[in-house]
This record gives sequence, C-alpha cells and structure tokens, in this order.
Amino acid sequence: VNWLNFASATSTAFSKQLEAEAANVNNGMTVETCSEGGQDMGYIDQGDYLVWNSVNIPTTGSYLIEYRVASGASGGTISADLNAGNVQFGNTTIPGTGGWQTWTTVSKTVTINAGTYNFGIYAQTGGYNLNWVRISKSGSARPLATSSASSEEQLSLYPNPTADKLNLEVAANLAGRTFRIVNSVGQAVRSGQLASGTLDVSSLPGGLYLLAVPAQGDQPGLTRRFTKE
Repeated sequence: VNWLNFASATSTAFSKQLEAEAANVNNGMTVETCSEGGQDMGYIDQGDYLVWNSVNIPTTGSYLIEYRVASGASGGTISADLNAGNVQFGNTTIPGTGGWQTWTTVSKTVTINAGTYNFGIYAQTGGYNLNWVRISKSGSARPLATSSASSEEQLSLYPNPTADKLNLEVAANLAGRTFRIVNSVGQAVRSGQLASGTLDVSSLPGGLYLLAVPAQGDQPGLTRRFTKE
C-alpha cells in the first residue's frame, strides 16, 4: 500500500490519506520501491494485513473502496474491515496484470456508518502487490446495521482480550469450516474446524492474533482479531 485516501465529490467533501508505512499494524507485508513513485507493499501472502487506527468517517453513506494492485502471477483476493473484523466489506478479486509493477485498479462499493474505526485490509489469498487503497464517498445510503449484524451473527468470539479461553459462537453455515490462528508475524500457530464452544488458547504467548476462516467456493472468508494477555 502506498497510501489510503478518503475523498468525496459531493458537498460533504471528505478526504483523508494514510501512508502505508504509517499503519499501526503491518502483519507480513514488505515495503518496496514502486514504479508509480513512492513505495508499495509486496510479498503478500494469505493472512497478511494492515491496520490504521482511529480513522474517522464523518458521514454515513455509500463508499467506493478502490485497490491499486499488480500481480505477476494469477492474482488473488483482498478484503477490508473495520474494528478487527466486526464490520466486514467482503472480498474483491484481483486479476493477474502481467507484472509485479504493472498496475490496475479494482473496486467494491460498500456502506459505512459515520464513526471512528480501526480500518484494516486483509489478504484472503496472496499473489499480488498493493500500491494504495482509496475510499471515495459516493452518496447517501441507509445506515448499516450496528457492527454489521450479519457478520457478527455468523462468528463471534469473547472475551477479548483473553487470558486462556475464547468462547466461540458459530452460525450453522460456518460450522465445520477450517480456521487458522495467525500470530503477529504471519505464522499459523493453530488450525482446526469451527464449532461453537470453548477454544483453549492458554498455550499461546501474549500478543495480537488473527482467527481466519479462508474463503471456500462462493462463501467469503471471515476474520476476527483477538488479544492474548
């Protein structure tokens, strides 16, 4: 990612730009020189992510999320979320572009409620470079259900932070799906199959972790972040 820009062409103009190297969390991505100027993020693998804390969205409405990407392979899949996955915006497919510095833009339209969030991007699969992410205000829309109820109802975990155990509540359509727990340096430290109940994480060292459910067929991936005390 080179930068993240929030912009609007409406009377409620809003623009905010975040440099990738200023992200509060960079899990697994590598900064490299970009052919379009400045820097981009490369060597992106499944489970890598970036997070910018305290991003303010002043008005509720429809936003276009654009990703500036390049892939010398067959491309991959990226997603965005708010507040450690509590609000998720779904996946966007990245095509192969013929080179790791041959850039194109892909996009997805979403609804965002006014508020201050931790904004994250997550590599559902790897195989591409990311220059920037731009979020543009595209008009008014009905408020999104608080904390993206549909996503929350599919998979929730608590308490967070936790000292030893996580309680999982898993919707029927997710039960049996494979999950991975990934640490802050991108290493998978645990895997299993989703089920409602208690997950023992007492053996994990303290730190930030990601519980990731990869995309499967036409079923999107889901992520939840948690802190082990």
